[in-house]
Amino acid sequence: MMYQPNNPYGPQPVNYDYPQQTPFSEKPGIPNDPALAPVTVSTQEQYPPRTTPPDKKLTRSRCGFVTAGFFFLALYSTVMSGLWLATAIVQPRWGDMISAKKGRLSPSNAALISQLLSKTIEISFATIFIGYLGQVLSRRAMASKTKGITLADMTMKKWVVQPGSVFTHLGAVSLAGFTFLGVMSFAVLIATFLYTTASEALVAPKLKYSPWKDANMQATVHTWYGNPVYAARQCQPLLKQNPGSDTDLWDMESYYEFFNCLILQFSSQSSHDLYSYLIDWNNTDATDIEFADRPAGSTMVDNNVTMQASWLDAKYKDVPELYKKWGRIIDNATIALPHPRVWEAFRSPANGILQPEDLGGLGGINIKARVSSPTLNVLCVNMDSNELQPIISETWSDGEDKNTTERRQDQEAKPGSTVVDDVFGWTDLGGRDRPLFAKASEPVPPT
Repeated sequence: MMYQPNNPYGPQPVNYDYPQQTPFSEKPGIPNDPALAPVTVSTQEQYPPRTTPPDKKLTRSRCGFVTAGFFFLALYSTVMSGLWLATAIVQPRWGDMISAKKGRLSPSNAALISQLLSKTIEISFATIFIGYLGQVLSRRAMASKTKGITLADMTMKKWVVQPGSVFTHLGAVSLAGFTFLGVMSFAVLIATFLYTTASEALVAPKLKYSPWKDANMQATVHTWYGNPVYAARQCQPLLKQNPGSDTDLWDMESYYEFFNCLILQFSSQSSHDLYSYLIDWNNTDATDIEFADRPAGSTMVDNNVTMQASWLDAKYKDVPELYKKWGRIIDNATIALPHPRVWEAFRSPANGILQPEDLGGLGGINIKARVSSPTLNVLCVNMDSNELQPIISETWSDGEDKNTTERRQDQEAKPGSTVVDDVFGWTDLGGRDRPLFAKASEPVPPT
């Protein structure tokens, strides 16, 4: 009869699936002491030997919300990418559509919308590629006739989402970077990384000079060009003067009263222009640059617009060549200023030109106008006192004391011919009359 020790926990259950083990207390030579029994500790959880396959399928139907979402993102990315590419190639002019006052969008809002759309294109493109990459790797893992996938293949998704992982997982890059999916992942990485920057540079609206084009511009015409009487009447209200329309301009007192305001305006404007010219001249080494590159002067229009003059006929400035031709020192210089009404045509709403205030205070425009422009020619000729006698009235020996105005009104007293008539183009045939001076200027002593 076999001795069965007392078990304080009750009878031990019998496991019929595993071999029977002899209780520790039944081994021969060992006393029946529970404290001396060995303790077995294991971290392995026991699972039942038989399991049933999961009910959830590993594949998914092609028709569903996820598929529809991917299809919509692919369509959006394709259409918007094509539109962005066409815009970058064509570079359209937006005109009044984007302006601060009369446009549908302000320049700042247009730039913001462009950045948002480019970001959505970038995100949708990256999402579609990650979905494609997951589908390819899943099919490769479940197919029976393939080698399966590696851990390096599974990290390719991070290359697109986290570009920095390319440098932190160089081992995976060396294994999967030269495969077809690896090359595609690198291409998508570069595209998504630079897409927003390229969109800002090529698609976002920005100020840019357009090619030259012909256009008819309109401006208000008040009188014939260079009318001093009209200019004087426009200036007279500043001095609260209103000479009558029958003012005798041949009378010196009436003349200066009529043109007093215009004379003051010209004097102030010319002083300002001369001061600006001297500043430019002092900042230029005139001995080391060509004549055409020297400062030509400037003037102001409406007290806020600067018009820059330009040198004309620079080839006639060649003093040595002129000396060979005429046998004397001749300095011939001509400058031209833009027509002042070109500025008015630019500001006129009838011409539909975007103004700086429409573009947030930025922008510019170049206008080449086919109009007559005011020019100033200075022809200096070296002459001695004897050669000047025919045009100096005080040297005439008619015994009459007359001023220059009276000499000019005298039909019989006319300046005689000089040795420089051909230089100045003076003729007796009704062309360019010779000038008449009261006296010759005092010669400047040499320094």
